[in-house]
Amino acid sequence: MDDLVDFLPDATMAIDADGLVVVWNKAMEAMTGVPASDMLGKGEYAYSVPFCGERRPTLVDFVLSGAEIPADRYSNVIRNGASVRAETYCAALYEGKGAYVQATIAPLSDGEGAPRGAVASIRDISETRHALERLRLDEDRYRSIITVSNTGAWEYHHETGQLWCSPEYFTMLGYDPAEFDSPDGNYLDNAWIDLLHPDDKDRSTRLFADYIAAGSPGMYENHSRLRHKDGRWVWIWARAQTLRDASGKPGRLTVGTHIDETERKAAEESVADLLGQKEILLKETHHRVKNNMSIIQGLLFMQAEAQRDPAARAILNDAAGRAQSMMVLYDRLYRTENYRALGMREFLTPLVAAIVKVFPCQRPVRATVSAGDFVVSEKRLSSLGILVNELITNSMKYAFDGAHDAWISIVSAKEGRAVTLEYKDNGIGLPDSVTLENSTGFGMQLIGILAEQIHGSVRIERGEGATFVIEFDD
Repeated sequence: MDDLVDFLPDATMAIDADGLVVVWNKAMEAMTGVPASDMLGKGEYAYSVPFCGERRPTLVDFVLSGAEIPADRYSNVIRNGASVRAETYCAALYEGKGAYVQATIAPLSDGEGAPRGAVASIRDISETRHALERLRLDEDRYRSIITVSNTGAWEYHHETGQLWCSPEYFTMLGYDPAEFDSPDGNYLDNAWIDLLHPDDKDRSTRLFADYIAAGSPGMYENHSRLRHKDGRWVWIWARAQTLRDASGKPGRLTVGTHIDETERKAAEESVADLLGQKEILLKETHHRVKNNMSIIQGLLFMQAEAQRDPAARAILNDAAGRAQSMMVLYDRLYRTENYRALGMREFLTPLVAAIVKVFPCQRPVRATVSAGDFVVSEKRLSSLGILVNELITNSMKYAFDGAHDAWISIVSAKEGRAVTLEYKDNGIGLPDSVTLENSTGFGMQLIGILAEQIHGSVRIERGEGATFVIEFDD
């Protein structure tokens, strides 16, 4: 029997009716660092020194004597007949490092029931206690986060269909959690459905049922209205995910949160209303701007017709033509739904076609655009559009005198941040003496000014017709 006790995995000791140590097995030697030869036969609470650092009664003595077990020294006390199990912290164990232990005490008696001593089995539960403490701290931390953020937590059990909800789940709706208590939990399971807005009920219940039936893939998410206790409707953002095992197989629990998003929804509606008003205002502004530009164009044409001086008439007609081209540019740029993110191809193709149509010509001019589908910022597009308008205007007015196959070509590409636009016509070309720097013509000067506005450069290439290469970063 002694050999059997000696090799028990738990630290085990026994004292007789006089309090003398009669058993001190190898596991006890390992735990306390005290060999059995130094402890067997010892009394006067000598066995308490390795645990407490001093001689004093321990749990085995309280159980053997029938005395009350001190609540300030022992916790989780459980009685099973005459046996007692309890937990305590022993500061002297492991050379003063200390450890939490669980002790099970079983009194011994003779055949007539007289006490003969007691056996104590002691197990180190420090890792378990520390793990439980970490879990408790995590739970307290998450509980604090949920409480402070006014977030309701919930769990759904797939097999039983039962729903658990945190108190915040109800308090954000003005209810006391006790109002939803029921012995079998059935009322709680259906409470969220009863609280749903009639317009959201079918969609929300079907959405959750489909999520569960499909094996709970990914994240469940739903926006719906629940009835507050005061009768108003509260927008709730529900998000959840099903817990999975290490292999990815869905488990039995889906855990989720409820967040009150009423204020956010109200803000979104307010922003949408303001955007709608802004859109109406912009349309009205655009309409008035175009009308004003049309009036300016008409006045310029009328003034030109009234001039007897051919030079003055030509200047006024040029200005009127530019105003007409500007109206086309304005329509393309500011009547696009998303003019702040307009692609170059989407911008140039209809713009070039529209500007060419402004100029009456005895023979048609073929215009082609080859541009990548890259986006150019609005602040660049505006100046670039005016620049292209000026180039086309110059070509249409001066380049194709008597030409049978007139054409304009625009090629644009982007590499990194560098944008290149090559404008070319097959007209009569430019004299070598004409440059951007020395030209006295308004059109050439305007081209140079517009290139500077987009922080770019313009290069003239001579040969068949005229070629302008515009380069800038965007």
